[in-house]
Amino acid sequence: MVINQPTKRFHIGDLLSVTTERLVSPSHMDGIYAVVDWMTDVPHFTHQLPRAANVCKPHLLRQHPWLAEITIPESITDEATLRAFLEMVSARYGEHHEVQRIPEGEYVAQDPLAEMAQMMTRHQKERP
Repeated sequence: MVINQPTKRFHIGDLLSVTTERLVSPSHMDGIYAVVDWMTDVPHFTHQLPRAANVCKPHLLRQHPWLAEITIPESITDEATLRAFLEMVSARYGEHHEVQRIPEGEYVAQDPLAEMAQMMTRHQKERP
């Protein structure tokens, strides 16, 4: 189901949430879903986000290499400090950025229930 749209705009906090693994999206988890679902052209369940984000991250960094320059401060502990951080990085890098989908075939979609079962089996094998 590839939609004929070459790029889509996302908030810098959404992009950083994927590239840094720190939740700094102003729309919280919805921002991560939006980026990952767009880039892969596949809707995801929460347990699938880490795998999908790992595939999307290098593509985001190729499209916007300056994202690698940004470090998320440990001092972000609430909405006020998050807003202040996002205002600061938006002023320097811009608030919204165009993102391309990943090339077709680079992401393998999995059935959400089958993937959950695989995760549970791996977890049980790793337990002492």
